[in-house]
Amino acid sequence: MNAPAHIPVLRDTSVSLLAAGPGRRIIDGTFGQGGHALALLATGAEVLGLDLDPDAGVVGRALAASESRFHFQHRSFRDLAGALAAAGWAKADGLLLDLGVSSLQIDEPSKGFTYRTDAPLDLRFDPEGGPSAADLLGRLDETALATLLWTYGEERRSRRIAAAMVAARREAPWPPPARCARSWLRPWAAAPCSPRRSAASSRPCASRSTTSSAPCRTPWSRRRRGWPRAAAWS
Repeated sequence: MNAPAHIPVLRDTSVSLLAAGPGRRIIDGTFGQGGHALALLATGAEVLGLDLDPDAGVVGRALAASESRFHFQHRSFRDLAGALAAAGWAKADGLLLDLGVSSLQIDEPSKGFTYRTDAPLDLRFDPEGGPSAADLLGRLDETALATLLWTYGEERRSRRIAAAMVAARREAPWPPPARCARSWLRPWAAAPCSPRRSAASSRPCASRSTTSSAPCRTPWSRRRRGWPRAAAWS
C-alpha cells in the first residue's frame, strides 16, 4: 500500500477514535489525498471515500482499483444516504470529516483558493458544481453580499465591506484573490475571502446537515468557529 502524499495532523487520533479494524465499515467523507483512508485501510477496515475535487478523484479511483476494501465516489459528504446506497452498505460503523481547505486546493492556483497568485476567483471544491465565487460576486447586490459575509464569516463589518465590493465592481471587473488581498480591500482581505469560499463551496452548510443525519452518532471533534474542523463519528 503506497504512502500518502499528505499525512493529516490528527490521523492517528481519528483512526483510534473510530475504532477502525477488520469488519468495520468507515466513511471518509473528505478523502483528499487519501491520508486518512490509507491509515484506516491499514487497520483492516473497509473504507468508502467521498470527495468532489477532481484531483482527489484521480487518487481515489487509483486506490480503489488496487485495494478491494476501498471504494471511491465523486460525491459530497452531505449525501450520505446516496453514498451508502451506491456502495451497497446498509449502514456505516464510522464517519470521518476533515473540514476546511487543504493544500490540495491552495497549492494549485487554477483552483482559485490561493492569495499568492492572481488566479481565477473560483473557490469551489467541484469546478462543475454551481456558481464560482467570481460569479456570485459579479451578480449579488450589496444586501446579499453583506448577508453572505455575516452568515458565513460572522463579519461585523459586513455592510461596510459589501459596499466597498460593489463600489469597486462598478469601476472594474472583480479582482482575483491575490489582487483582492493586496490592494483595495487591504484591511479586510483575509476575512471576507473565507465566507466567499464558504458560499461557493457550501461546505459549512454541508457539515451541519451531515452531522445532524450521520449514520453513526457518537461524535468527537476539534471545533473552530462553531462547527467541526475535524470530526469522527463511530
